[in-house]
Amino acid sequence: MKKRIPIVLVCCMMLSGALYAKTIGFACIYNSDAPTGSAELTMALETELFEFCFDYGIVATSIECIAENDERYEKNASLLKRFDSSVDYVVVVYCEYKQASINTVNRQQPAIKWQRLQWKCLDFSSQKVIFEERIDPSTIPENELRLKIKSAGQSIGTTMVETL
Repeated sequence: MKKRIPIVLVCCMMLSGALYAKTIGFACIYNSDAPTGSAELTMALETELFEFCFDYGIVATSIECIAENDERYEKNASLLKRFDSSVDYVVVVYCEYKQASINTVNRQQPAIKWQRLQWKCLDFSSQKVIFEERIDPSTIPENELRLKIKSAGQSIGTTMVETL
């Protein structure tokens, strides 16, 4: 009987922690005139954010990536409507991509240039912006675009955990 009481207490503590876990919803937007492959890059950033949340015990959900312009990023109320009331915060990410080219030995190959990264964290219940940041992707030290995305996801995740 004495062994059951500590086990029950530990289970209750774990359950109460799970009930009060922060829940974050992600809305990722990229420019509608972005080159082919931009949706995959935006989803890779979203995946990086999901993994970061998982590592910190934060429950995360998302809506489908949106291909629109930066005006959609500014409309907090319409973005929040896409989530139900079970989320505590909504993180909105806007990526802008442009067509570029890479010089190879014999010719130029098409490539994607990451022009802009902007993100904000919204409190779901009050609809107020808690934090907003703009990152110039060219300042991220990695050369390969996928590594830049990983680095940006880590940066956003760290700021998100520290702020919330």
